[in-house]
Amino acid sequence: MAFEIKILDEATEGEYEALLSAAPSAMFNHSIRYRNFLRRVLPEAKDHYFLAYRDGEIVAALPTFSRAGPLGLVVNSLPFYGSHGGVVVREGYGLEVKIALLSALREHCVEIGAVLSTVIEPSLNDERESYSTLQADYFDDRIGQITVLPSAQSEDVGAELLALYHQKTRNLVRKGLKGGFRVSHTGSRQAFHDLQAMHEQNMRAIGGVAKPREVFDAIVDEFQYGYDFRIYLAYKGDHLAAALLVFYFKDFVEYFTPATAENYRSGQPLSLLIFLAMKDAVIERSAKSWNWGGTWLSQDGVYHFKSRWGTKDHPYRYYVTKYGDDIDLSEIRKSQLIGGYPYFFTFPFRLLAPE
Repeated sequence: MAFEIKILDEATEGEYEALLSAAPSAMFNHSIRYRNFLRRVLPEAKDHYFLAYRDGEIVAALPTFSRAGPLGLVVNSLPFYGSHGGVVVREGYGLEVKIALLSALREHCVEIGAVLSTVIEPSLNDERESYSTLQADYFDDRIGQITVLPSAQSEDVGAELLALYHQKTRNLVRKGLKGGFRVSHTGSRQAFHDLQAMHEQNMRAIGGVAKPREVFDAIVDEFQYGYDFRIYLAYKGDHLAAALLVFYFKDFVEYFTPATAENYRSGQPLSLLIFLAMKDAVIERSAKSWNWGGTWLSQDGVYHFKSRWGTKDHPYRYYVTKYGDDIDLSEIRKSQLIGGYPYFFTFPFRLLAPE
């Protein structure tokens, strides 16, 4: 079966969005608005979205971004905290079109002189064998965790949600419900700044890397409150106790950024916000799935926390392909890659020599 490969431009954005609506594996990261967001936070990167046509209709797509750095040109599908990329396919098409697009990516990488490419498959991918086309040299595995939400026609959505959770999580939610918190949701820039400040404190406490303020400002500018996202806020009196940023795409809810004030953590305001955000998404949007995002295989605590919200596992993989033999891993340091390729994935850090 022959496919015509083209590159997304302004004239074909509507067709591309229609494909995403029809492609079961398409996720929030594949959307045009997310591409525009990436353009904002990755000003030195260039996007290149491959489209596969059959009989004049887009039947599959593969989004990529590339940027130069100390090793040379690097391609990601997609960059920014492990965003899912990979091939999204219209129902009724499968292995052949995936191979065609992944072959086009390899040819593109050779043509532009890329030194590395990384493809992060969608967590809902069901045809992993097509990714052998990339001839990957290295792999990194993650576990996607998704909670299948109750039906919007349920008589008591809240009760059905609680029934999904582990007993200990049910107790935490109930504690939050009884904690006297005042809950609201908003899309104001001030709320984003408050969320970012609390998020930064949380990350600093565990030695993690926080998303900077410009990322949250880009969200305000590129996404629409109420349609694309909400920030849920829990207050105790006049004090912000917890905040939660979620995104919406098709019938998915994306758990994006949680934050909790340390002195209110024991009252479980974040558990309360997660429960209420799930409930609202079902009742107001007929949402079907809550995506918790990817978890490293080594993150036992994070995996355990998410699993207690009634999740199902969806393992997925990073495929890293090296072009040429000029890269010596023994000479590369983690700090060099983080500084030289911000928000891009290069090599699994476990392969590198110690700092």
